[in-house]
Amino acid sequence: MLKHNDIISQLSERDKITLLTDIGNLPDELQNEFGIPKLNVGDIEDFRYDDLPSPAAMANTWNIPLISKIAGLSAERAKQNGVNFVEIPGPMAKINPYRAALSEDPMLAMSVSKAYVDAADNEKVACGIAGFGVKEDEVEFLDRSPDKRFLRQFVVRPFSKLADKTESIAVIHENDISDGEYSEVNLSLLKQVEGGEICRGKHAVYRNSPAEKTVQYLRHRASLINGSSPTLETALNNYKKIQSNIEHGTATVEDLNDEVLLGKAISPETLDEAVDGMLDFLFAVKQKSDGIGVSNSCDSEICLRAVLESAVLLKNSPSVLPLGRHLRVCAIGDIVHEKNTGFIAELKTYIESKGNKFIGFSRGYDIDCDRSPELIPAAKGLVRDADIVLLFLGLGEKRERSSHKTKSISIPANQQELLSDLSIHRHKIVAITPPEACVDIVLTENCAAIMQLPIDRADSARAVAMLISGDFNPCGKLASTVYTNADREYIKYKTHRERDGIKTASFIGYRYYDTAGDRKEFPFGHGLGY
Repeated sequence: MLKHNDIISQLSERDKITLLTDIGNLPDELQNEFGIPKLNVGDIEDFRYDDLPSPAAMANTWNIPLISKIAGLSAERAKQNGVNFVEIPGPMAKINPYRAALSEDPMLAMSVSKAYVDAADNEKVACGIAGFGVKEDEVEFLDRSPDKRFLRQFVVRPFSKLADKTESIAVIHENDISDGEYSEVNLSLLKQVEGGEICRGKHAVYRNSPAEKTVQYLRHRASLINGSSPTLETALNNYKKIQSNIEHGTATVEDLNDEVLLGKAISPETLDEAVDGMLDFLFAVKQKSDGIGVSNSCDSEICLRAVLESAVLLKNSPSVLPLGRHLRVCAIGDIVHEKNTGFIAELKTYIESKGNKFIGFSRGYDIDCDRSPELIPAAKGLVRDADIVLLFLGLGEKRERSSHKTKSISIPANQQELLSDLSIHRHKIVAITPPEACVDIVLTENCAAIMQLPIDRADSARAVAMLISGDFNPCGKLASTVYTNADREYIKYKTHRERDGIKTASFIGYRYYDTAGDRKEFPFGHGLGY
């Protein structure tokens, strides 16, 4: 029996297909006529604006009350912008070292994710926990055959616990695997959500579903955000065609069942059941998002505190930080212009307010290129005249977005060349990198100090000045391992896995390194102070 049959019976097939695969394009008059709730989807990260650190950066604070305050500000902004369903980064621990994640520890990731889910609930915004299931780019870092202990510890338990402890209404999966054993794992997880075995009472939502999986997901009453309309329409027509052929004796019921199992055919009845599930999801979103949320005051000091506490001091030898007074300080790094156009002017003001002299800025490299030797001489000239060099390094926005595909988080070649050319001045170089991609610095021996902190926030320049001057003692701890040669690590791991038959099981990240006695320079939990 369909729960929303009164609505479903009045919809055309075209309306049903649009509702299931392209809810954003369902005509307003149709939604108003049948009382179908609107769905306005947003990502919690879209509402950080220019002042709040990312959830991944906040994970380095290990300070859940502070994370909750920052999450509350983001959720309040989402509500103000008309969003009624917000995606929250889920507790799936970091498996692929090239992909950004909250943490490589499932429990820490779950604690951070829970703070954002609770914040959305307080603001009366329905939310879904993103990252459910195993992703395509994670498979090569796992055993060939899915390990039950890994699935239990890294997928089922964190998501189920978070679902049970919060008022989230859905788990979200995207970037699915097209085939293989892990594809079957994801489909099995979906069935378990549908059956209430895990994440009890939550809807399964698939975002950006691959065309070939659209029908299979709908058969299990998953709600799709951006599915494939042509695939669904073809499958529906194919079902009708085969059914007609059965009546004429040119096809069998077995032929029809085979097509259904392959996701190449779907019955009108199954289509209606999927629509019923989607309507259930939409009404759940409406119920959760009706009402006025808790008001959060956006105190600039809270935003500054968040940037300061997310800073992790990775290296400080020979105690170059905190700085003394009457020093000549310069800044190098094109990335700060990409991340924060007013950064250098503000940095100059704050550094000089601490009794030091800011002698200038040089790009040093082009953030959009792999080679830019013409920018190095100016940087070297500035460095010669300085007592302290703040060297800003990083992948840049384009590389950060694609690092999990290119399998590279090493600083680009032009930054490595610059760092190598400045090695004679290593005793006065303080390298500063953003935290999101856990960038691989490679030539760590060419820096006296290394600090990881958000450099794209409104308060970043002030935070840098306070941290290097000692006005604030760095207290952040790494939520994920930072590598000094990620490419070498990847090749070594792949060799162990393929040639030696080493199994990973649930030993991911620091669990693997600790068990194997593989010491990392900047492991999970690392962080220095003054």
